[in-house]
Amino acid sequence: MFIKHLSSILLTAGLCVTAGMLFGGCAGQKKELELELAQERASIQDLQAENEDLRVQLAQKDEVIAQEIAMLEDSRQALMAARPYAQHMSNLVGHLATLESDHPAHPLLQARESVKRVQLVVLTSDRGFCGGFNGTLLRQVWEWLKANEANYEAVTIQMIGRKGRDFLRARQREVEDFETGIYEGFDYAAARRRALQLLSDYESGSWDECIFVYNRFKSAMVQDVVFQKVVPITPDLAAEPEAGGEYVPDYIYEPTAPLLLGELLPRYLTTDIYRIFLDSIASEFGARMVAMDAASNNCSDMIDKLTLQGNRLRQAAITNDLMDIVNGAEALR
Repeated sequence: MFIKHLSSILLTAGLCVTAGMLFGGCAGQKKELELELAQERASIQDLQAENEDLRVQLAQKDEVIAQEIAMLEDSRQALMAARPYAQHMSNLVGHLATLESDHPAHPLLQARESVKRVQLVVLTSDRGFCGGFNGTLLRQVWEWLKANEANYEAVTIQMIGRKGRDFLRARQREVEDFETGIYEGFDYAAARRRALQLLSDYESGSWDECIFVYNRFKSAMVQDVVFQKVVPITPDLAAEPEAGGEYVPDYIYEPTAPLLLGELLPRYLTTDIYRIFLDSIASEFGARMVAMDAASNNCSDMIDKLTLQGNRLRQAAITNDLMDIVNGAEALR
């Protein structure tokens, strides 16, 4: 009797232990599922927060693009107005220069017999995020320096824009002159001051040639890097009319051609510098607008991907919850 009672006690204890293990295992599995569900919900919340941040960034970029478009249009209109004037001024100076072949040339028209000192004026931007506007130009400047600097006694660099200075400094090439923040409010008066300074430096013999390196504006997506010799002046000379071609009229100038050249050449140099700066400014705005548009498109694509990923995670969490409910209902039957 005692043995049977003992066996019953042991059997009952064994069943209790087994049941405890089963219930303990179920509780552990439930905790693991709850932990996984919490992690998935946290992932969904993170994706939603990241998605919202990207939407804010996209709205900000759209606002910047609108501003860049307005500034690009203003710069383009100013450039389109300046180009014909500069071209006609060049033609006029060229025609006057042909009449002055028997008189001493103006200092701005006198090229040095031996070019030993060259000044490069490089126009870059103060800020980045404008595509290849700076990189393309500066790589060509660097190649020019490697190919031509040894041919001269001295090559001085006047760098306009912080990005150009940083590019050369990273290559252990310091610039002799550096300017920043001059694009905002740049006008004809600023171009005239720069032209008079170039004229003074050339007449004093500081250098023999001055070359401007800048981006010539063609469209918002296309800019050409140009190396243009600005001093001494080499205006477009009036071409001789071909037989049967368009008639090219002659002009009678008053006062005399030397006096006109003395007055027009500084104006011509000012106009040319003003056009160069307008070209660079319009090119920068165009390149920045294209870069911002590409960034905006990338934000839109990222938002779509994160939205899809968030929807998938949320659907997976819902599916897991439903499976837990179904499994629990089956276990209670």
